[in-house]
Amino acid sequence: MPETQDIIIQCELCKSRYRAPASISGKVVKCPKCSHKQAASKESGKTGLPIILTIGYLYGIIDKNTVQLIANLYNEALKNGKKNNIESFIREQGLLTSEQLQLIEDSEKAWDLRQMEVEFAQLLIKNNLIAKDVVDKILKYQVNIFNQKREIVLVGDILVAGGLLTKNKRDDLLASQGRKNSKYSFKDGKLIEEEIIQENPGQNQDQTDQSDLFEIKLSEDKISAYLILKNDKAPITVNDVLTELDRLGISYGVVDNSLIEGFLKYHKSTQKLFKLAQGIKTEPGRNAVINYYFDTEYLKPCSVVEGDQIDFRDRGTIPFVNAGDIVAEKVPAEPSNDGIDVLGQVIQVPRTIDVNMLAGNGIVMDESNLKAIAQISGQPVLSFGGIISILPEIEIKGDVGYQTGHIVFEGNIIIKGSIQDGFKVKGANITAAEIAGGIIEATGSVTVSGGVTDATISCMGILTAKFINSSNIHSYGDIFVKNEIIDSTIITSGAVEIKKGTIISSDISAKRGMIAREVGSETSRSCRIKIGTLDHEKQELRKIESRLEFKRTWAKKIEKLIYSIANELKKNQEEQTKLAHIEDRASIEIRSLKTALAEAGSDKTKENVIETRIKQLQDIIEKTESRIALLFRDQDLLEQHLNEEPHELEKTNKEIERILNEKHDFEAWMDSISPVSILKVEGAIAAGTVVSGEGSSAVVQNTVKKVRVQEVIVTIPPVGSQHEMVIKPLN
Repeated sequence: MPETQDIIIQCELCKSRYRAPASISGKVVKCPKCSHKQAASKESGKTGLPIILTIGYLYGIIDKNTVQLIANLYNEALKNGKKNNIESFIREQGLLTSEQLQLIEDSEKAWDLRQMEVEFAQLLIKNNLIAKDVVDKILKYQVNIFNQKREIVLVGDILVAGGLLTKNKRDDLLASQGRKNSKYSFKDGKLIEEEIIQENPGQNQDQTDQSDLFEIKLSEDKISAYLILKNDKAPITVNDVLTELDRLGISYGVVDNSLIEGFLKYHKSTQKLFKLAQGIKTEPGRNAVINYYFDTEYLKPCSVVEGDQIDFRDRGTIPFVNAGDIVAEKVPAEPSNDGIDVLGQVIQVPRTIDVNMLAGNGIVMDESNLKAIAQISGQPVLSFGGIISILPEIEIKGDVGYQTGHIVFEGNIIIKGSIQDGFKVKGANITAAEIAGGIIEATGSVTVSGGVTDATISCMGILTAKFINSSNIHSYGDIFVKNEIIDSTIITSGAVEIKKGTIISSDISAKRGMIAREVGSETSRSCRIKIGTLDHEKQELRKIESRLEFKRTWAKKIEKLIYSIANELKKNQEEQTKLAHIEDRASIEIRSLKTALAEAGSDKTKENVIETRIKQLQDIIEKTESRIALLFRDQDLLEQHLNEEPHELEKTNKEIERILNEKHDFEAWMDSISPVSILKVEGAIAAGTVVSGEGSSAVVQNTVKKVRVQEVIVTIPPVGSQHEMVIKPLN
């Protein structure tokens, strides 16, 4: 895909500059700073509003609404043949007071001075006297001083005071502009210029102007810096060069001082150019690309033949591959590397973009994971998220009903009969003679040679039918109907076309607009038509976000469970340790008591006491061992869960990532399909029909014929822009 070029737009009102994609050239854009609207082009801001209005706005004398009002009135006067200039027109109409006009006139002198100062700054950069970033900072400083103190400090004077420019060079540049070394101030709101006369021009000037001896020049991309000698006999030192490098802000990739010294000492008489600094060049990368070896957008509406039937055989050129064929191949992305210029600034290049290529049904990836290979013969298809699948095909000779049951198949399904009430058909591209109450879910197109009645259809491709009656349809693609749409609800991201038929008592939302022969009738419920809206996308996006929220909630529950299991396992192990200590102490005490028992001799009382204590300790050991056994069992179960739950969490997080990618791909697909807010009616559109867009709606008051209904954006000063639904004769 070619890289999008940007254009720089300058607001004709506030003169601020901003970047915009070249694709909007010619369209009306709004300034992000002052909200002024104008046509976008590379020349934006160079012509347009008279300078008197721009200056009046910039200096706070008149507001934006007044600017727009005067501009509109003046333009209207010019159209009506008036030839007087803007100032005379304002005075005649009394649009501004004499005080306001005088203020603008005085401010215009300050404006002219500011433009001369900007031109002076450009001369500094053009002649490589001062680096651009330094000049930009000084211009901002100049504006800040003016805004805070109402003082005018010239760019040249600031540079001279800072030792960055000689007085001679400043005066030469001023002379090239036809200016003199002057001082400016405001008195009673007027700009006063006072020329500075030097009594002894020879005094206080630099004894030696280094720019007459050598200069340091940057390459256009600022990647290299060169020392250029103008006088090889002059006593130039390494310190002179380093001082100039420092003044210009050159700090990165500077060669060693010994090399500069060697050049000045041995080579300056024969070599006038020496590379002082070298930065790092950028290395633009390359986005990943997938080469598909099949037509990924082959779907076309089927053709209508004699008898108002649709020819199933004419489905466009459906791609087909054999088992073992390479279906797609990915060229990996090559990363970008940023550069660094000799000023030490990082030169950023856009990051490269990777793309998904995933194996679906009937596809296997090679060892490199860069080639998708067909495992079976069939139709290759590309789904959201970069999933490639191979779809086989089945054929149902008769109806889908009690004899067949529901039909769920990942490939293409051809039904020679009808899909009967209550039966579900789920597959890729689905074709049928008729749908009479069926439920259809298609990842591809739905083609019906007859009609659709009492059906619920969800499809990601094109839907084609002879008629649609009492049905509910959600579609990603276009919908083509030959005869009529009655009592139905249709929501699609594509267009709806019924060139030869009528729409009656139906609600239709079509992002890509609609073409119909007739809409509504005098005896039926009014139709509600939406054009250029995102109803279908919003519904689908809510479904994705609902699944995403469910998975995120489930992941949090698993994390909580893992934390709980870990705590239980810790308590278990702590209790095992405690019981083991009790058992050890009891065993030690028993051994001690048995020794005492042997020494008790004939002392029966002591013997009974010792035996009783031994029995107590043996009971403690028995209970402890029993409890430890239970703890070991629980520990095994806890450790098993602790091993299993992280896998479940990982699986859930991968599912969250997959849904996020699906959402990203869906939003990218949404953005790739521009809304079309147009309804074309070749015949009549009945009174009472409601036509809505993203920001407006209209009710057709009287039955009209051959019309074009369109949502447009209109500008109404001083209200601004708003959506409006307009009805025009069909061209």
